[in-house]
Amino acid sequence: IVDIEVSFLYLLQTTIACLLMAVSFGAIAFLISVTGRTRVLSVSIATLYALCGYIISSLSGVAEWLKWPSKLFAFTYYQPADILRGNYNWANLLVIVGIILSCFILSWLIFNRRDLVN
Repeated sequence: IVDIEVSFLYLLQTTIACLLMAVSFGAIAFLISVTGRTRVLSVSIATLYALCGYIISSLSGVAEWLKWPSKLFAFTYYQPADILRGNYNWANLLVIVGIILSCFILSWLIFNRRDLVN
């Protein structure tokens, strides 16, 4: 249907970027769960964040006032079409990696401060 040739390397890069975006949502859920919230609540908040991020990032091309809020969501920095074409700005992926690292570092710091009874 679509006559586009995609190299295996670009396909692999797109898959890795998608995996990193998915891990960022998991890292957010993990951070929320470390604060002592229930597992259901942490997954619900992370899912809501992902859903709202997808909607806001998608609409930011149409509504000018959504451009700034869309920068708070990982979907803005994940551009699979650009990766498949070979003209992706890889600095965008650093934002997603930064989300993952900051969530895990904050989780570790919060968990170490918790007073857990044996």
